[in-house]
Amino acid sequence: TWGVAWLERHGQLVRSQGRSGTIIVGAGPLARWLARYLSAGGARVVLVDRNAAEVAAAREDGLTVVAGDVFDADVLREAGVDEAGSVLAVTANPEVNVLAVQRAREQGLVPGLMAALSKRSDGGLFGVLDSIEAEVAFSRPTDVRAWDEAIRAGRVRPSIIEVGSTPEALAEAARRVAEGADLPLVIERAGSLRPFAGPLEAGDRVTLASLEVQPGSVA
Repeated sequence: TWGVAWLERHGQLVRSQGRSGTIIVGAGPLARWLARYLSAGGARVVLVDRNAAEVAAAREDGLTVVAGDVFDADVLREAGVDEAGSVLAVTANPEVNVLAVQRAREQGLVPGLMAALSKRSDGGLFGVLDSIEAEVAFSRPTDVRAWDEAIRAGRVRPSIIEVGSTPEALAEAARRVAEGADLPLVIERAGSLRPFAGPLEAGDRVTLASLEVQPGSVA
């Protein structure tokens, strides 16, 4: 939904027009993978993290990163919250992720909000996302910490799904991104890249993180 209905109800739809770029809360390995693939099409992507080691790693990767606390209004402003089209929170802490996208909506009226939650997340966190018409990142619960560890260990590689036009091809692609061990990161549609969100359409190109070794803890 990307928050359009919420903005309409609150009289803020005009302020959402012309917004672009993505703020990623967190600069861990999974967040950096997302940033690299999202920025491949030239879009502005900014990471925000207060962990000095993760900030340094992001800068070494050539990514744009703001060092600081996402709950600091000045930090969010420096990251571009007033112009961003989306905020994607992918720290290893689901509570922080939900509070971060909630703050982005309150401070910057960001229309597109996604937060990573795990299978063990409190049900109330899902309710908060529903209340602000935000989405669960990757379209399913995800253990960010486990993915970070797998990436650090060199057990993850990128893979691509090209979605075909037949009903069977669409169903198979949807099954893989919803139920498979691979994690959908970015979707390309009509030449535009954005954080993954379903449903899929014929012609979509999805970049996934694929485990070379699939430990049961990554889900």
